[in-house]
Amino acid sequence: MAGGPTITGELDLPGDLPEPGSSVIVTDRLTKTYNLRDAVHQLSISIQGGEVYGLLGPNGAGKTTTLRMLLGLVRPTSGSALVLGSAPGATSSLRGLGALVEEPAQYPYLSGRDNLRTLARYSGVPRRRIDEVLDLVGLLPRAGDKVKTYSLGMRQRLGVAAALLKDPEVLILDEPTNGLDPQGMAAMRTLIRDVGTGDRTVVLSSHLLAEVEQICDRVGVIRDGRLIAQGSVSQLRGARTIRVVAEPIDRAMQVLSARDDVEAVAVDGPTLHVTAPQELAAAFNTALVAGGVAVSHLSVHQRSLEDVFLDMTAPAESP
Repeated sequence: MAGGPTITGELDLPGDLPEPGSSVIVTDRLTKTYNLRDAVHQLSISIQGGEVYGLLGPNGAGKTTTLRMLLGLVRPTSGSALVLGSAPGATSSLRGLGALVEEPAQYPYLSGRDNLRTLARYSGVPRRRIDEVLDLVGLLPRAGDKVKTYSLGMRQRLGVAAALLKDPEVLILDEPTNGLDPQGMAAMRTLIRDVGTGDRTVVLSSHLLAEVEQICDRVGVIRDGRLIAQGSVSQLRGARTIRVVAEPIDRAMQVLSARDDVEAVAVDGPTLHVTAPQELAAAFNTALVAGGVAVSHLSVHQRSLEDVFLDMTAPAESP
């Protein structure tokens, strides 16, 4: 696994930068060093306006450090970043940002609504916006209850509501489903997809593959602080292949290799892996049977995101 997977499709290379004006967040060789170790190493990513972008990586990969640098909470050691056209932490940048980093800080003896009133007062947000965001995250019926009575999932949703108070152009969420039960995770995924519609951009970090696959338009995969791939989930998973188990395998190889609509055929024991449009599977079966081949199995296959992720993030083997 040391070499990583072969990825097909138009993936962005780790060093590629977007066209000017097309992105709301751009980093160029962004680096953060702690005690002579790079937590984030020369990270160059581009996040387009209106997309849900996921930073995917194992725990300790540098995801939270990256988000903290984008928010201006951590100063980079080297490299640069632009968030909404300004340096991270600049007033013009923060004005259009909402964020939930790690566990949300809330007053347990105040109601959910009063927690948001406090934030709205200091942020200069109209009070009418409070019930709007509470309704958006599904907490309006419990808005008058004290936060100490909320479940973890409800507190997470209140944190998202707080991040949405300013109606931000960019919403940054760090491990938003961390610690939630399956029902809470599903509710949070639906919420993120809902708030990520239209012109709003959502950036989230996660190590949960199902979360990323169901929510994100594009993904950046980080290992040891380095970006190792960037693209859509389907691009990361690669092209679909048609698996054929047939006998005799040599004759099956001959029949399929002779077809103009087959891009490639690879043999793995009794199985052929055929690179071709999946809608041709039935035609392949017909051709094989007509060619005197007994087909015992035929299916369309695509590598799972889990397979790709584990290959990408596997430690390099020692020479």
